[in-house]
Amino acid sequence: MGCFKNVMIKISIVVPVYNVEKYIKKCIDSLLEQNFDDYEIIIVNDGTRDNSMDYVRQVQKKTDKIIIYEQENAGLSAARNSGIRLARGKYILFCDSDDALVQNCLLKLYNEMEANNLDLLIYDAELRYENEKSTHDNLYNRPNICEDIISGKEMLSSLLKDGYFLASSCLYIVQREILIKNGLRFEEGILHEDELFTPILLLYSERVKHKNWMIYQRYIREGSIMTGRNLVKRMMGLKIVILKLIDYTNYNKLDKVEIYSLRVLIKRHIRHFLAQALLLKYKGIDLKDERGMIYKAIMENKLALGVKFWMYLCCLKVRYMIYGIKED
Repeated sequence: MGCFKNVMIKISIVVPVYNVEKYIKKCIDSLLEQNFDDYEIIIVNDGTRDNSMDYVRQVQKKTDKIIIYEQENAGLSAARNSGIRLARGKYILFCDSDDALVQNCLLKLYNEMEANNLDLLIYDAELRYENEKSTHDNLYNRPNICEDIISGKEMLSSLLKDGYFLASSCLYIVQREILIKNGLRFEEGILHEDELFTPILLLYSERVKHKNWMIYQRYIREGSIMTGRNLVKRMMGLKIVILKLIDYTNYNKLDKVEIYSLRVLIKRHIRHFLAQALLLKYKGIDLKDERGMIYKAIMENKLALGVKFWMYLCCLKVRYMIYGIKED
């Protein structure tokens, strides 16, 4: 069981695993609690240092759905890329190993993709904190998005305009052929990889639909990549995302809608980068070279960030100078 076979199946679920022994059971159990048979779970062991794989190997003995791929630690993007390379499914979706899917969701996703000949289907998520359901506002629940079938560029434009764009690749099921045909992979060695991958995925997709289905269960926990405190690594990753998106915009034949959407994203990322870089500077970490690269990109690409942002940045600087930085 769990061997690689050159046989097309319906859905591949890619699950990178790294140091999640407290959470992996919940994830794997959710992926197996499905009223759907023709799918595989590709577990990419990204050199985990704890006992995360013990439960996976235990369950693999009882099912032929789990495939294990071992690699040295190379990060989330590299693990997902390995999963894409190994996937045999007509459709691919991603699940982080400390999150979960709702019971019996795969049949619903598959039927929706097939019935509408979709390239990409976007769904929503429950947001939970550790083991308790969150009572906070859930940005992953987007009931007001139009559910018509439209192009990916129209969807990206609409999501950005209405404030509903979420980059997490775990909120999408995509035709594998879209990834293969366009050579689309995750940028390796960085955080914020979804901020680069997802908008480009949307632009490559011709038939896209959103459903307000709470398919994904995202758990917020200490130590996760998304909520960890390593701000320097996050900012270094965001810098790469900004520069890569600029290159993609400049060196591909895009129409006005596509260019406008990407520039909106680029400017959003630049504002975030500069604000966080200022915070780091007053914490004694000066990303001078990186800030220089971003300022150069702003000038060369005529990226107007708006007077309000520059005023906000000046106010932050004054605040940090007067009151200092409150440590977490």
